[in-house]
Amino acid sequence: MDREAWNSFVTQNGPRSGSFLHSWEWGEFQKAAGTAVTRVEAEGALAQIILRSLPLGQQNAYLPRGPIFSPTLTAEQKTEFLKKVIAAAREQRSLAMRVDPADKKLEFRPAAARSATPIQPQTTLLLNLTKNEDILLAAMHEKTRYNLRLAEKKGVTVREGGTELFPELWPLLEAASKRDRFRLHAKNYYQKMLQTLVGEPSDRSSCQSRIMLADHEGEALAGMILLLFGGTATYLHGGSSDKKRNVMAPYLLHWQAMRRAKSRGCQSYDFWGIAPEDSAEHPLAGVSRFKRGFGGEVFTAPDSWELPLRPFWYTIYALAKKFTRP
Repeated sequence: MDREAWNSFVTQNGPRSGSFLHSWEWGEFQKAAGTAVTRVEAEGALAQIILRSLPLGQQNAYLPRGPIFSPTLTAEQKTEFLKKVIAAAREQRSLAMRVDPADKKLEFRPAAARSATPIQPQTTLLLNLTKNEDILLAAMHEKTRYNLRLAEKKGVTVREGGTELFPELWPLLEAASKRDRFRLHAKNYYQKMLQTLVGEPSDRSSCQSRIMLADHEGEALAGMILLLFGGTATYLHGGSSDKKRNVMAPYLLHWQAMRRAKSRGCQSYDFWGIAPEDSAEHPLAGVSRFKRGFGGEVFTAPDSWELPLRPFWYTIYALAKKFTRP
């Protein structure tokens, strides 16, 4: 299956959140970042396996938001394909295969599989961009609507670009990481992403990344990496400065990102991760209040699981990891 056919299948049959993880371009980005990728396909089904390196020279197979099936497949056919995916992961000498399922529970889950912590956000917020702007604004929390209008009045502007804007985005990511206590990827991870996920804005068949920055008086105060794929715009990474927080730059940044995604034919805006309701201690609790202010529908993916493929070495590795953990 070539790139166009692969992406077309993912677009038509992929999950409501995270389809980009199975796009052809995401696999190419993983390769460019030094991670091996194996693609498995059959009639009405496909899977993109990411082979994640582990210490001690080991690796795990990871299936992000997949496998992806045609709705015409029977439960038996889906089961047989998943067995094929597991066999492909085992051929790569992976210790285990971690699965973050798509938006429908798999009919087949091996008896030896165990519950696992999701790698991707399990709960997110999806905003319907097919509605007109007045309806989108009316659905927002009053404070959110006020803050984005305030940002406009204070002279905040939003610009868009590619890799050339990364030097301005990086300090914003660092500031947010320090303030909100989350870990960043290595700097070149983002650079590889921006260099690999490129394309013409009119090309809706590929996965593309864009940088958006919100400026005030010539200074970038908030920024994001926005992914466009399959009719969905995903707020993948973002950050903001500790300066001039009173001008509310992040609010206008998201509103303009939604408007531009909508103008390019996107039907959905994915905030890519929120805390579940009543989870005040969740790492995303603070930013989730900000995101929920824009409205939208909560989407929760099925629970993740992990299947040991080399049980003896899987156990040895787990013990070694436990005793070497600081």
